[in-house]
Amino acid sequence: MEKRNADGLTEKEFLEQYCPGDYDRPSVSVDMMILAMDKSLGSLRTLLVQRRNHPYIDCWALPGGFVGIDESAYEAACRELEEETGLKDIYLEQIYTMSQPDRDPRMRVIDIAYMALVPLKNVESMVRAGDDAKDALWFDIRMTERSLIFSNEGRGIHIEYSLKKKIFKMVSSR
Repeated sequence: MEKRNADGLTEKEFLEQYCPGDYDRPSVSVDMMILAMDKSLGSLRTLLVQRRNHPYIDCWALPGGFVGIDESAYEAACRELEEETGLKDIYLEQIYTMSQPDRDPRMRVIDIAYMALVPLKNVESMVRAGDDAKDALWFDIRMTERSLIFSNEGRGIHIEYSLKKKIFKMVSSR
């Protein structure tokens, strides 16, 4: 016997009368933080792209973009990474979901962040800007007590972010 809900509908009947348009639907995007270890300098670098379009035209950002209706978030992350930077076959690990309602000026967007750690020597020469990225560059990462600094000495670009105070609780695995 088929289960019925409180209104007496079977799942099939419920789905036939269901109206997805009754609910606001956010868009979903992905961003990828690609970290690369430069063993010769003993430093960590990250890959940033310069935005070609609004919003934030000409600003440096993590590579990323929207998830297509027929692809998974992981598939979108791989596609966007290749389109914007030329990198492919990079293993990405999902690390965070950003869902603040006003984080994107265009519309409601939920963003899924991915990260990869790769040897710089394996990927440095593969990087090229494409799609809606005007440029793609590796930036050295430096952290102070109050800020996170990305710099590309060759281009004379220095980006500094103030860090909000956060408290992290260490959890023992014992």
